[in-house]
Amino acid sequence: LESNMIETVPSAHIFADSLRSLGYNLNTALSDLIDNSIEANATEIDIDWQHGNEPLDGPSNWMCISDNGDSMDGDRATESLKYGSSRTEKVNPEVTGNKGQLSRYGTGLKTASTSQCRRLWVAARQNKERQVMVVRKLDLDRMIEYDSWFVETMTQTEAPAPLRKHLDEKPGTAILWQNLDKLLKQAQPFSPQSRGSTEKKFEAAKKYIGMVFHRYISGTCIQNPRRKKVTIRMNGEIIEAWDPFCRLYKDPKVHVWDPTSYQLPVAGLEVATVPVTVQGFILPKE
Repeated sequence: LESNMIETVPSAHIFADSLRSLGYNLNTALSDLIDNSIEANATEIDIDWQHGNEPLDGPSNWMCISDNGDSMDGDRATESLKYGSSRTEKVNPEVTGNKGQLSRYGTGLKTASTSQCRRLWVAARQNKERQVMVVRKLDLDRMIEYDSWFVETMTQTEAPAPLRKHLDEKPGTAILWQNLDKLLKQAQPFSPQSRGSTEKKFEAAKKYIGMVFHRYISGTCIQNPRRKKVTIRMNGEIIEAWDPFCRLYKDPKVHVWDPTSYQLPVAGLEVATVPVTVQGFILPKE
C-alpha cells in the first residue's frame, strides 16, 4: 500500500453473515452445488438429508451432496471454501459454452451453502485404490470466536459419517451442511409440523431439480449430445426429468420449430461473438 492508503479489512464474521442473505433458497442452493458437480464431469449425484433430533446444531441434522466427478487435492479443497477465491473454478467449456462463466467470482459454494447452514464441510477423494480423503471445514460460529477468515483442516476420522459414506465406496467430492439454522428456522424445529414442512421443502426441491437439470437427467443436453446421462438421487430415490417443452413425452399436439443459430457480440470476452441457438415450441393450452 502507498503511504496515504489505509487498509480496511472487513470483519470476517459480520461480512460472511451478510452474504447469507443474497437471495438463495433451498432449491437454488442445491442447484448451485449440482452445477459444480456437473462441471466436474459427475454422472452420479446423491442428495441425502436428515431432520433428526435436538439440538439444532447436533450431528443428527444435516444435508449432504456427493458425486463421482473429478475430485480435488488439499489445496483445491481449501480454495473451494475461500471467499473470493483467486483460482478459477474448473469449467468444462462444452457444458457451459464459455470458459470461466460459472462460479467465476469464487462465492457460489460458500454463499449457497451458508444460506441454509452455519457449518460447511468439504471432503474429496481422488485415489481409486486408497480410501484417503482430504477434509476441510468452514464454521461461521468459529469465525465469530476469532473474527478472522480461515478454513480448518480436519482429519479423515473427524469427518462426520454422512460426509464419508459415499467416498468410502468411490472417489469424488462430498459437501455437508450442519447447523441448519436457516433451513430449520421454525419456532419449534422438531415439532411434527416442522418435520412435515422440511419434507415438503425437499419434495419441492426434487421437482425443481428435475426441471432445471432435465436435459442432463434425460441425456438430451444440446451443448454436448455425447454427454452421458446424469443420475441425481435424493435419499436414494432417482429424480425424474420434467421437460417444460414436452419433448420427453412425444406429445403430438406440440409443434416444434427448427432451431435457429445466431452469433451475438459479447463485450469483455476474448472472442468477438458467441453462438446462441433459439428454438420455439407451441404447446397445447392444457
